Amino acid sequence: MGLDQKAQEDKTAEGEDFGDQNEIILPTITEDELQEKPEGELVSDSSLADISKNAALNGAIPMMVYTSATTARPDDILLLVGFYDMFLSFFPAVPFINSMLDTIKNDLGKFPGRGYTLLVQIKDCARGMSPQDQKFPSVVREMMELASAISTLSVDNRKECCVGLLKFIHELSEKPELEENLREVLKIFEKRVMKLT
Repeated sequence: MGLDQKAQEDKTAEGEDFGDQNEIILPTITEDELQEKPEGELVSDSSLADISKNAALNGAIPMMVYTSATTARPDDILLLVGFYDMFLSFFPAVPFINSMLDTIKNDLGKFPGRGYTLLVQIKDCARGMSPQDQKFPSVVREMMELASAISTLSVDNRKECCVGLLKFIHELSEKPELEENLREVLKIFEKRVMKLT
């Protein structure tokens, strides 16, 4: 009779039906929530002068999106890894990114023994480093030491870590400013990881 059709429409509109889990319900954000305007002023430039008060620049919006997404899909480790990679691409240009990356690393702690968790820990060693930094050789050494834990993972977790790590090592190797001796060390690292797959 169509009596239950309205109830189904309401349920879908509320976001309770995640279907194939490819949708994430994001919070509704209004302009008023982003920026309060002082009375009598049509445009307030106070939030433009102070980054800590501008939600678009202080990390409030990305944090809301991240929190909403991870709340909707709490067991989705790939979602966390995706956020890590996305935020890492903005490091160090955006001031709040460091704390976002730390939050994600902390949240990955819910997935011990997973290849993706170890992958992010290894990649995070190089956060903010360039091949020209004097500390870069020690960073590569630290990554290699962490990677030794790959052999303790299950076969599936070992594979997910190695695939991502090989891609990351390749990206590092392709940097034009990398010294030749470090390039050779990365080749050795790559061969070790390939043996673990």
